[in-house]
Amino acid sequence: MPLGARASVSMAEAVARRLCLLHDGMQNRRILNTALATRGLSVAPVVTADSYVALFAMVADGGFDSIVTDTHGALFGQNPAIALLPFADPPPPNPIGVVVPSREPMSPLARVVTLAAKRLVIDKSYNTQQNLI
Repeated sequence: MPLGARASVSMAEAVARRLCLLHDGMQNRRILNTALATRGLSVAPVVTADSYVALFAMVADGGFDSIVTDTHGALFGQNPAIALLPFADPPPPNPIGVVVPSREPMSPLARVVTLAAKRLVIDKSYNTQQNLI
């Protein structure tokens, strides 16, 4: 049954779908697996890929759904063959950080990245939940 007309989908419903996902070696797949495990869920995709472009191609061609980050979903959200649905029970957002060597002098790249991170302002309306497509 197509989900496109719905406003949201639960994580349990999502993992029961015919899914194409990133393979287990990909960082975002490991994050997804961890989020699912905290709810007692696991996922067994029919097919895996190593890029979001491949996932979106499989979804757009029909027959598969996928779980992607909202930032990646936004790249392809204008495709009429793809419906982006938020989770009704989204996982908590994942913190990110910058790791640089603790030494002086700091490399030029580490200095610039550290300054940029300190100045970063994230719009409060930014949606941090993952989506099912």
